[in-house]
Amino acid sequence: MMASLRSRIYGLILLSCISLPGFSQWSDGPFLSLGIQAGFPLNKQVKAYSWAVGGLGKFSLPLGTNDYFTFSLNALSINGKGKGAVQETDKGLKEHDILSGFIGYRYDFRKEDATNYFFMEPQIGWTASGTDYNTFSVLPMVGYSLNAKIDFGLWYHASTTTQRYSKIGVLGVLVAYNFHFASRNAE
Repeated sequence: MMASLRSRIYGLILLSCISLPGFSQWSDGPFLSLGIQAGFPLNKQVKAYSWAVGGLGKFSLPLGTNDYFTFSLNALSINGKGKGAVQETDKGLKEHDILSGFIGYRYDFRKEDATNYFFMEPQIGWTASGTDYNTFSVLPMVGYSLNAKIDFGLWYHASTTTQRYSKIGVLGVLVAYNFHFASRNAE
């Protein structure tokens, strides 16, 4: 019973992903973003961590002329020196790996023929924190797109859990390159 329900949900998500571009009117087509991200942890629960680095892959489907529905996978490694442990068990803790899947909405603040513009992108999703913890997460982002190809962004990744080791609060920057699947002047 549970497997068939899960298959139906995955099927509806896949059908939505395929049908959105067919029914949407857009000036830009869908695009794939590949990028790197760096930041620093803000949560005070685990003081051993001092910096974070990772990458992301994001697929954006147009909903209109300036807005997109996004799917992204983020991999983030939060690192530290291993000093400043909070508890006795934290002494060997030097790295914390996070894998997240997000859906979101991107809005480009651009005029008709502009190639440089600001954007905002709130995202929600699920995060696997290490191998033992899963949690609901949010990742709001704002940024600037240069020539509609290179995105520079400021993001904040936060989890909603109260478990100490899966609690995430990271502020960072992002640089991504966009691979467009349709020309801006395709009409």
